[in-house]
Amino acid sequence: MAAAREFSKGLRRHISFEEESLFPALKGVAGRPSDRAFESLLIDHAVILEHLDLLLQLVERGDSAAARPVADKLEIYLQGHNREEESGVYRDAERLIPERDRATLIAKLPAAAGGTSS
Repeated sequence: MAAAREFSKGLRRHISFEEESLFPALKGVAGRPSDRAFESLLIDHAVILEHLDLLLQLVERGDSAAARPVADKLEIYLQGHNREEESGVYRDAERLIPERDRATLIAKLPAAAGGTSS
């Protein structure tokens, strides 16, 4: 249970950082990704959080038989989402956001991650 809670906490911090800091920073630069790209990532976040909530509920109940397929599906969503981010918004952030502004974003990451890197 502790591992599931820690995973949930870290993933939620990651999503919050993207939605509250990274995405708005990218939306403010010329040549940025389309609004559809952001919408797609936000939809992914919602689906990921739904599966994460369900997984936590099942783990809390001790229902490992039901939790396993939910965890597997969550892993598939995360893999696809990560590929989309790495080839999209993260690459765009490196290319479009000036270095000093990227440094400011990176400085926000440890605060969003509770003082630890993720």
